[in-house]
Amino acid sequence: MSFLRADAPNKRTVATSGAPKFRPPQFGKFGSLSKDLFKKKYDYDYTATFKNRTADGYVVETSAVASNNAPLRGLLKSSWPVKSLGAASGVVESEFHTVPDRESKISYQFNKLAPGLSVKLGLTGVKPSPKGETPDFPEGWASAELEYKRDYLAAQTTVRTNQAKTMVDASLALGYNNLSVGGKVSVDAAQLTKKVPEDFNYGVQYDGVDYSMSLATDKKHTVVNASYFQNVSTRQTVGAQFTQALNKAQRTLTFGSEYRVDPDTTIRGYAKVDSSKDSTTVAAAVQHRLVNPNALVGVAAEFDVAPNAVSTNKYGLTLTFGDM
Repeated sequence: MSFLRADAPNKRTVATSGAPKFRPPQFGKFGSLSKDLFKKKYDYDYTATFKNRTADGYVVETSAVASNNAPLRGLLKSSWPVKSLGAASGVVESEFHTVPDRESKISYQFNKLAPGLSVKLGLTGVKPSPKGETPDFPEGWASAELEYKRDYLAAQTTVRTNQAKTMVDASLALGYNNLSVGGKVSVDAAQLTKKVPEDFNYGVQYDGVDYSMSLATDKKHTVVNASYFQNVSTRQTVGAQFTQALNKAQRTLTFGSEYRVDPDTTIRGYAKVDSSKDSTTVAAAVQHRLVNPNALVGVAAEFDVAPNAVSTNKYGLTLTFGDM
């Protein structure tokens, strides 16, 4: 049995003529393997989820989520494949929350319009909690997303609008011999002919057989992220990410690992050192699959480690029942 991740590096393919071909990731996926290693499975809420899959592929997922100092909230997610529309066949996906500050959305993705091309149309509603930032669309938006992937090229364009304002995000990645270069630009459609876009980022990524390295800017090219990810064995992955702010004296280093103890138990953890803090953030997450009942149990905790004290920042418990 292999424990390699399905999304692990090694995206090179070989054509029948023997010439190597390479399909680069979308620019938004540059460095995603290390980011996911430090983000996914670290759930700091108390969540009970029931997931069911029908014989024809319809998936329904219901969750009850309790957070510290927050009311109980509910979540309903569904995925419904549509196979009877020929070229217009696709998948309907929806996500509805019982609280207004979470994005409730519904979308339809066309899967077979053309080779390598997928199109997703969606509606999103949200009323963000006041956190100091100014969202582009405080009351929701409609969107259209076009994604194109072929050998040596990956492109993506997303248009979001609420009629009063329209935002366009466009990215392009070119790849050859496991090396990818790319960039992304975000513009207000009303400003296209008036000024040069200020929100753009760019980067480079190299994907080996069992490792991936990337260097890319973020947050309107004010931050540089350097990341590394590797499958060191069929049971263990390791990763690191170094972030350097370009407009102030601040840098962070995060490093961690995931280890699969057996087919039913996974442990992961990381440590984050921030130059602006006197303490180190340490987090750990454990997942174990039960046979009877059929459930996945997850426990996560985050700590602040200072020279003279250790304090618990966050902790959570997740229970997922049914089809996983």
